[in-house]
Amino acid sequence: ARTSSTYCVANAFAPDTTTTHIDRFRCGATASTGNSIGNSSIRTVLAASSGSTPSSIIDDDSKDPLDLLQPRSDFDVDQIGPAQLAFVGDIVYELYVRCRYVWPARRTADLQTTVVGIVRAETQSKLLASMMKSFPFTGKERSILTRGRNSGTGSRGRKRGKEWGAIYQDSTAFEALIGYSYMSDRERCYEILNWIRNEQDKIDENDEVNTSDKAKDAPYNSLRELLQPRCDCEVDQVAPAQLAYIGDSVYELLARNKYVWPHRRTADLHRIVVSMSRAETQALICKSLTDENSEMSRQIELTPKETSILLRGRNAAGGSNGRNKQVKKAARKPDDGTGAAMHQDAAALEALLAYSFISNPRRCYGLLQLISDASDVVGAGEEKVK
Repeated sequence: ARTSSTYCVANAFAPDTTTTHIDRFRCGATASTGNSIGNSSIRTVLAASSGSTPSSIIDDDSKDPLDLLQPRSDFDVDQIGPAQLAFVGDIVYELYVRCRYVWPARRTADLQTTVVGIVRAETQSKLLASMMKSFPFTGKERSILTRGRNSGTGSRGRKRGKEWGAIYQDSTAFEALIGYSYMSDRERCYEILNWIRNEQDKIDENDEVNTSDKAKDAPYNSLRELLQPRCDCEVDQVAPAQLAYIGDSVYELLARNKYVWPHRRTADLHRIVVSMSRAETQALICKSLTDENSEMSRQIELTPKETSILLRGRNAAGGSNGRNKQVKKAARKPDDGTGAAMHQDAAALEALLAYSFISNPRRCYGLLQLISDASDVVGAGEEKVK
């Protein structure tokens, strides 16, 4: 979700060639030059969007992050198309799997390999086949599965042959079911994911996947607990790159639910979500969050621990993700602050979001609210796709 879109968020900000960026932890480039995005303009727009979040919301113990990781309050789940249901179900399931395997600690490459193996279409198709034999679906859920299968008959399935087409249909149906239950009934979504968890425990035991007896035997009593790392996870021991890996899914879940309603074409929905989730957008929000002069930083003052998490997340992203692209382009044009520094800022924001999601739901709610309000500037792109 970090690719360019037809309505780049940068277009929402006027250039400012004189402003110097001041922050609390050296986040991003120190000055705006040339055609770069001006920090004063960033502060102007993000201050207007973030000023609606009072500190009482951030400090309210009753707030659950999942309340914000839902579509807007006037949505009608029965009017959401099966492809859009699958679009949301895909990221719900992705978040569940990433959290499941982020602990015990393992190399990031191994974590990615494990997650990809489980969220791939073939694995989802096998899980759905098992569910059809033993899980007590309701009539409505069977209808959602049928609609999901029918929506999965597009070119992605046909191009790889008949057998793959059936697998892709099953995968789409599986994701549509999770998306529907997640948006309509959290308790039912918990029952579905908990059944999947029990099945995956058996598979992991046979495959000798690295798990702990304490975590395997622990009860999970809610959807919120299932969308968390295992109960014995020590969040301070989770690598910053892996925190960002989880934070990426949390952020993406916010973006997909934010724009899934009112109804729009799947391609338009995807373009809007990409614009909100791209590294450029995340970097702008991170800069505003850490800029001492911004309204956002006054709304939610970072603790020393959170500042440390931002630094760790930023340092962890100092590798090839952004730097290689920047080095390759260095001979063609001067650095405009959108290379490695941009990806570092995005990773820092994702790491902070994941840390709060795991360790402090109240704090996470406040961060999600501010991010959602700040990203409304990207929503201007909706007009360009209508």
